[in-house]
Amino acid sequence: MPGSIVRRTFRALVAAAAGLCLAGALAGCQTPPPPTPAPPATAPADVPLLNGRPMRPVGASPVSPEARALLTVRLSIYRVDLPLGSASRSERLWRYFDEEVTDAPTITALQRNGFRLGRARIQEWPAVSRLLEEMAGTAPVSKQLLAMPGHQQQITLKEHQDFQRLFIFDRAGLLNGRDYPSGDDILLLTCNINGQDPAEVVLQAAPAVLDERKIIRWEETDQGYQRVEKREELTLTPLQFTVRAPRGTYLVIGPGADVMRSTSPGHSFLLGERGGLQFETLLILVPEVFAAPT
Repeated sequence: MPGSIVRRTFRALVAAAAGLCLAGALAGCQTPPPPTPAPPATAPADVPLLNGRPMRPVGASPVSPEARALLTVRLSIYRVDLPLGSASRSERLWRYFDEEVTDAPTITALQRNGFRLGRARIQEWPAVSRLLEEMAGTAPVSKQLLAMPGHQQQITLKEHQDFQRLFIFDRAGLLNGRDYPSGDDILLLTCNINGQDPAEVVLQAAPAVLDERKIIRWEETDQGYQRVEKREELTLTPLQFTVRAPRGTYLVIGPGADVMRSTSPGHSFLLGERGGLQFETLLILVPEVFAAPT
């Protein structure tokens, strides 16, 4: 009897050991879990996207025709409203800017009509930004748009203006008056790229009044002539200007000393009133050239 108990106990121990070995073998044969997939790559910061793919900044070297790169201009626009006289009567701000950025007759015509034009380096922007924040009471904030070279953009300065009678000095110094209909005071802006230096943007601009009325026209399209309704742009031709913006620079458009002349374009386009207080507008344009991903 005791021998049978020993034999049964021995067989039970052998069976348990065998079960443990089998479980260990099965555990060793299991397929390991798949690795956790890497998170998708994110686009570099501060780079525009085209079809979800990041574009690349364009350097100063020419782009070869074989590359057929699609170039576009990212335009950062700062609009800063300052207390009246903060920019037009003070040199604290303008000492940062180079004002000899176009031909002398154009500079003179702009100044006589209440405008002032300048260019500065991006490296100096922190100091300018701090000064603007001090003067305006709030930090300047930009909005961005992508501008195809050669395509005209509209930047609205003042909306829903009543009838305007403006007296404009032309480049010969003659004063001419003209009536403009109700509409929006805008800046027409076209960005072009220097073929010899694709990192440089050539900005062509002019103040204009966008008539609130719509004119019916027939225009030729791929589907034939079609009836369209458009608002007419009445350009202030004597105030057209062209400025080069090399890489790392930006453009400033603001009020000049003659902005206080009530019939001047600068007075109409750059001065406003809010809460019983008058202010003047400073426009800062930062162009950057990018190439589409290949």
